[in-house]
Amino acid sequence: MMKNLLNRHYLIIILLFALPALVNSGDRPPAPPGFSWHVANNGVGTFLTPDGWHVLEETKGNTNAVFISRENIREHGKFTTGFTVNQVTSYSSSSSITASQYAKLYIQKIIDKYSVISSGVVKDGSTDMNVARVKGDNAGVATITHHIAIGMDDRDELYLVSFQAPESEWEAYNDTAGQMFNYFLLGS
Repeated sequence: MMKNLLNRHYLIIILLFALPALVNSGDRPPAPPGFSWHVANNGVGTFLTPDGWHVLEETKGNTNAVFISRENIREHGKFTTGFTVNQVTSYSSSSSITASQYAKLYIQKIIDKYSVISSGVVKDGSTDMNVARVKGDNAGVATITHHIAIGMDDRDELYLVSFQAPESEWEAYNDTAGQMFNYFLLGS
């Protein structure tokens, strides 16, 4: 019971710090010790990157992605611990529902498929953050993934943000994930 309460508390803290990052396009603060800023060349945004971690950007059609991972994706073709952001631009050109509607459906599908640790919606004006932290399986490894889905109808963009780590290592990367979720700018 206490661990579940702590997970909910952590989720709320992450969301409270992440909301200003969504709406504030001003100057970013200095990176905390052990991190530097990465400004995505493909327009996904600006994100904290842990020292020694790897960054990979991809663009396919109207989807831009940034992967910030402990493992080098170029060498291994995948990662087990890392932060991912997918940005879908011109969302309405490929869907009959709005980006905000899809964001809700996306999180609901995750909730229906995996073992849920915590979930909820944080409302902030016209931009809702739909969130779920779940336990799942990543190629045979028990994994915890924290998902955020944000549909920005006014910008016709969808953002799918996540941090994953093996369940056995989640606590070790809890602070790293917290820092990465605390400050980010989308679409910058």
